[in-house]
Amino acid sequence: MIVNNQTRREVMALAWDLFRSALGTADARSFGDALKGAWRFMKKMAAWTPPKWARGTGNRSVQLSSTLYRSPITRSLQGQAYAGPKARQAAYLTARLGY
Repeated sequence: MIVNNQTRREVMALAWDLFRSALGTADARSFGDALKGAWRFMKKMAAWTPPKWARGTGNRSVQLSSTLYRSPITRSLQGQAYAGPKARQAAYLTARLGY
């Protein structure tokens, strides 16, 4: 686990949240205990590896795009003179209807 200022900041923020959330309850802890728990959690997260099924093989990516400009109405209006506003309104209507 590489410890840099960002890691220290995350650990201190987590420790402060742990300390503050338990303040005034029956299981109140000292700040030292909260800090120790935060470091333990960060070390476990650094050592964690995703399961084999989640790692996958190769470079797979999913590209999400807007449905506004993929509708059949928009495609039918492409190339026509001054089709911009018409296409935009038709695409909006198509997206609202859920085509």
